[in-house]
Amino acid sequence: MSFSKHTNILCGIILICTLVLTLVFINGEALGITVVRADVAEDEEGLFTGRDKDPSYDEDTAIRINLDDLEGEVSGGSYEMGGDLYIVQAGTYVLSGSLEEHSVIVNASEAKVQIVLEGVSVTHSSLPGIWVQDADKVFITLAEGTENSVSSGNLDGEAAVEADVDAAIWSKSDLTINGSGSLSVTAEGGHGIKSKDDLVITGGQIEVESDADGLHANEVLSIMEAEVTVAAKDDGIHADDEVNICSGTIRVTESYEGIEGYFINIRGGDIYVTASDDGINAGGGSTSEFGMMGGMGGMGGMNAGGGRSGSFGNKEDFSGEQSELPEGTEDFSGEMPEGMEGFSGERPELPEGTEDFSGEMPELPEGTEDFSGEMPELPEGMEDFSGEMPEGGMGGRGGMRGQKELSGEEGRTWPESGTASGSESGAASGSESGTASGFASGAASGSASGSEEQTEIPCLHIYGGNLYVNSEGDGLDSNGDLIIDGGTIVVDGPSSSGNGPLDSGTESGGELIVNGGTILAIGSSGMLESFADTSEQYSFAVVTEEGYQAGDVIEILDSDGNVLFTHTAARSGSAVIFSSADLEENATYTVRAGDAETTVTLTGISTSSGGARTTFGRGI
Repeated sequence: MSFSKHTNILCGIILICTLVLTLVFINGEALGITVVRADVAEDEEGLFTGRDKDPSYDEDTAIRINLDDLEGEVSGGSYEMGGDLYIVQAGTYVLSGSLEEHSVIVNASEAKVQIVLEGVSVTHSSLPGIWVQDADKVFITLAEGTENSVSSGNLDGEAAVEADVDAAIWSKSDLTINGSGSLSVTAEGGHGIKSKDDLVITGGQIEVESDADGLHANEVLSIMEAEVTVAAKDDGIHADDEVNICSGTIRVTESYEGIEGYFINIRGGDIYVTASDDGINAGGGSTSEFGMMGGMGGMGGMNAGGGRSGSFGNKEDFSGEQSELPEGTEDFSGEMPEGMEGFSGERPELPEGTEDFSGEMPELPEGTEDFSGEMPELPEGMEDFSGEMPEGGMGGRGGMRGQKELSGEEGRTWPESGTASGSESGAASGSESGTASGFASGAASGSASGSEEQTEIPCLHIYGGNLYVNSEGDGLDSNGDLIIDGGTIVVDGPSSSGNGPLDSGTESGGELIVNGGTILAIGSSGMLESFADTSEQYSFAVVTEEGYQAGDVIEILDSDGNVLFTHTAARSGSAVIFSSADLEENATYTVRAGDAETTVTLTGISTSSGGARTTFGRGI
């Protein structure tokens, strides 16, 4: 009897507890319990999760906080302490108003937090304005129709160094920015927006001005459907591992190196880069004064590698309004901002013996030292480019990333799965499930980061989009493979003979490959590299006898005198590299630069003339 009695009592207690818990969860919202959405299981294997792309939230459960009246505030999982706003639990927090000399701090271990900026201004003189100290993932949503700003100063000062932070928006965890509002970020002495994990941007109008990198991710940085403008003294956009640009409008108006990462994948969008060193750089190497991975492949434009940042300049938007450019460097159809006339920092010296790389360095054409000409006009048809992916889908990452299924790398596959084919010698292929393999000729397994030995070479892979680069160093630079499968690409490369418009890492087994798209790359001829003969699309590289000056019109004509492409040079030079689906073997083409003309007859998949050299594929 005693046992039965105790059993009945225990069952009664359990029943009562069950009823209480049921009532709590049924009435959770009324009791102030915040419902947290999952990070979208249906797209968990993608580059962007569904929640990355969805800025919506539940108004009924969101916690609203007015930063103008923060003293003593305690709301849900947040509270004020010492003037700072602390968020310590999962949920959605809608912020409005201003916060001066204090921070919005997230310290919510293993929680997902959404911060909605609804007309917010946060400033701090020595620490991050938004500071994610701990979380599983944080979403910053820019509310529709609102203007928001975050500003931090002295990020290289004692307080920031002691706290081990170096950005106006700084996150220890994965960080996503979405929504349709605007965000202005100013960072003195540090980066604009930085994540020590992944940084994802899927919407909004974002402007960043910084003394270090504009956007910085210690791992992967991915952008889609956003309008991003960056003026940085170091890299415009930087990731230690991988940069993915899928759509939107990206303007790097000032940088030392424009876009930098070990792997760089450009799949679409309108992208404009001005750099006082490499435009786009894939690879890694020397470290800048801010402690970031530096580029090995020259001193120029886009380098898949690493680097620093530099000077201002911009190009008319293909499909939208362009930010103003510095005075003295005219836009394709507008004004250039001040500061474009010259490079404000010292150029690094070439390594000892570089000048003897291929004999005596050629003299620069007259006027090369000065860049004060007009920015070129957009080639006909570029302004109507829709930003759609070329046929064949995303394809693989290329390079020696080969035969590694992306779905095996932390569950990540390329978005919008599709198939793609590259060249037979090194075809990048993607399966319908979104997995991909890189160049078979460089197949190797391994991890791009972590404790495993690095077995993959860097890769800059362009699948589509509109791309314009104006660089004092290499235009497109990779310390491994540089692969172009589509898009419309214009490179106003260097006038200095120590750099080239295009530069692949042949010393590490890399190739310069073109399989599709329309490419015009111009600049100096001292380090000229043409496309490899393992490419699928015809190309030619010529060195014009008289050279050309900034402001000269460069035209490519077929044998009937039809203009295939036209561009106004922003810098002086002598080399012209061109590739297009219109080119045919055994046909003769004319390069008109200013008043001078140079003819070239295509004798193979890659033809060089006038001192240009053809690179040969490494084979399978």
